[in-house]
This record gives sequence, structure tokens and C-alpha cells, in this order.
Amino acid sequence: MIYLDIQKVLSDKGIENPHVALRQMGFNVHTTSRLLRNERNSISYKHLEVLCLGLNCLPSDLLSWKPCSLSAHQPQHQLHKLASVQKDNLAVKLQQLPVEKLQQIRQFIDGLSEEP
Repeated sequence: MIYLDIQKVLSDKGIENPHVALRQMGFNVHTTSRLLRNERNSISYKHLEVLCLGLNCLPSDLLSWKPCSLSAHQPQHQLHKLASVQKDNLAVKLQQLPVEKLQQIRQFIDGLSEEP
């Protein structure tokens, strides 16, 4: 099953208060709560675009996939790229690095920012 996994992107971006972030994007309180609890069976293209613009990501970054019994017959299927992988919070990892490593990361990121 494909589902919206906003928490994955929010965590990677180091957003500490997802409710506030989504409200600042223009979502009302009820929609924000449903999005964060993954209680939506569908999402409008408009909402998907607002999320992508607000989080600077692609729709595929917001989607995850829980394999079903049918997927066992297609282990090389492209949907496996969306399979949710539990990752450590990037912000937490950065906080644990020594200053010299953070400087290396900053240089790397600066290099990425200069690319077209």
C-alpha cells in the first residue's frame, strides 16, 4: 500500500514542530492533524503541491510503500524504492558529530549549493 509519509521528510529536515510548519503552509488544524497521523486515504494535487513547495521536495519524497503479498512475486519492482526504511533522524546525527566533521559537511553542502 502506498501512503503519505510526511513525518519522514519533516524529520530529515529537522522540523521540530510539524503542526506549526504545516499551519504556516496554510493547512487548517484538522487537515494538519490528519496528515500527521496519516489518516488520509487520498490527497489532492493542490495539497501535494503545497507540501512539496513548503518542504522543498518531490512528491516521491513524501510517499512510502508497505509491501503487500503481491509484491513477493515481483522483488525487483520499482515500488520497492518507496519501501519505508526506518532511518535515524538526520538532525540528531548532525548534533552528535564533532565540529571538524560539521565543517566538512558545510563545505560539501556549499559545493552542492553552487551546482546548477
